[in-house]
Amino acid sequence: MTERLHASYSYSHNIFLRDMNIRDIRTLAQVHEIDVPDVGANSHNTAPPMRPFQVMQDDRVRVSATLVPHGPVFPAFAFRFDTAYGSVTFSGDTARTPNLIELAQDTDILVHEAISVQGADTPPAVLDHMLQSHVLVQETGHVAQAANARKLVLSHISDLAQNPIDENAWKNWAQQGYDGEVVVGADLQTFVLA
Repeated sequence: MTERLHASYSYSHNIFLRDMNIRDIRTLAQVHEIDVPDVGANSHNTAPPMRPFQVMQDDRVRVSATLVPHGPVFPAFAFRFDTAYGSVTFSGDTARTPNLIELAQDTDILVHEAISVQGADTPPAVLDHMLQSHVLVQETGHVAQAANARKLVLSHISDLAQNPIDENAWKNWAQQGYDGEVVVGADLQTFVLA
């Protein structure tokens, strides 16, 4: 996919390289496919119970992943980044799954996607897709508590009935069943681990 994207934008890239003397974008990322462990996963069984597995490691970070259910999408992953300063786990787009809870066990920050369908006038097919592919904000605190996450940051927020969201309501919903701190995430927000 990455190679085809480079090819499709090659005309623009060539102009920028020559006209503005920018760095060749193809040198800015090294893409490696993630090999899905043999746990019986397939397009019909997208996230069977499994242990987290290592994706990469260098002298600064260890990255682990697990399969998560995201409707018909396969594969879909959650990722955990462990450093000398602490850990951050990203749920990715997912329905509720024990795989994420195991991956996020004792993480410093759990960045979890969240949706609300409360009061939404949504066609049944859209509602079904949303509930098969995402976690209700009211359930995120329970996930964070089960993982013993120290902080829960809501991200990839989608409210099918209200835009912009009521941040206080979302924070209160996410706090249900969770003893740690809840933050409604915002673009470019930063957090200190150590």
